[in-house]
Amino acid sequence: MSIRRSISGGQGPARIPPGKDPYRAWFLEHMAALEAAGHIGVLTNPSGAAVELAAELEPFAIHRCLETGFLFANPRITPHGAEAYFSSDEVSAYFPVVEQSIAFRLENNYRPVARMLRERLGSGQRLLEVGCGGGGFLEALREEGFAVEGVETAAGAVPYWMRRGLTVHRGLLEEFQPTEPFDIVLMWSVMDHFYDPIDALRICHAALRPGGWMFVGNVNTSGFDHRIMGFDCATFSPPGRVNYYSVESLSAHLGIAGFEVIEASTPGRLDVDMVREYWRIGGGNGRHPFLEGIVQAEESVAAAFQGFLSGNKLSGYQTILARKREDQV
Repeated sequence: MSIRRSISGGQGPARIPPGKDPYRAWFLEHMAALEAAGHIGVLTNPSGAAVELAAELEPFAIHRCLETGFLFANPRITPHGAEAYFSSDEVSAYFPVVEQSIAFRLENNYRPVARMLRERLGSGQRLLEVGCGGGGFLEALREEGFAVEGVETAAGAVPYWMRRGLTVHRGLLEEFQPTEPFDIVLMWSVMDHFYDPIDALRICHAALRPGGWMFVGNVNTSGFDHRIMGFDCATFSPPGRVNYYSVESLSAHLGIAGFEVIEASTPGRLDVDMVREYWRIGGGNGRHPFLEGIVQAEESVAAAFQGFLSGNKLSGYQTILARKREDQV
């Protein structure tokens, strides 16, 4: 494995190539103005444990918590600074692209999870989705009988959740004040973005009724795809994504915020496909004849390996169901 790009630690900091990340380009262009406005800061490791430098992408450094494995980038944009970017024309152009694939997303992503939540937790409950975008997931949850609301920052999402007739509070989670508690809070692929992820989890904790449920979906940095690609993985793209979680580190942060983790799984289905493509285009990390034979084998072998990864908490996407602890109500 190319040790300069490994996320396992122990080999010294990796150097991440800049790529063509539009958020990084926007940040560099506006960096002086953001600094002058006080919209750039740093995160102290939430667990308080020692950290080491894991990777560098000028002007960002990615640190690793030596206790939980949590990876986090500094500097980072404050919520009000990030609000400007997520309401920009560049981000607004993203939502029409999402809508072009909404049928696929509903059938393959949103509806299966919404159905699972209804079967697991029961319908008719008040559910808040944090970072709901155009509301596709909320639409699927409403179909399953949940009373849904959302919180969303991006201006470009407004026409889509309005078209769906959804109740969405436009603004920052950090400023959201619900009129009554929710039974469930959903955070789907948003933990990467928060300036202070523990603060975000605590806000969700406060928004829940006693014994309420927290359901989080996020990439898993201890999954096969991340272990192979290391810091070549697109996940590591500050300042858009600044928090990088394994199952262990996300569970630890939920505990810090007052939640009890009930169950964790890695239902990802794309690890093998992503690694196969990474090696096909010349990626150098993780190459090994045995692994390459599995990844490039006939479809039944590759599918069986993907099933093994998903069933053993080794896939690159994770879901965690947690509950507001009784001593925290």
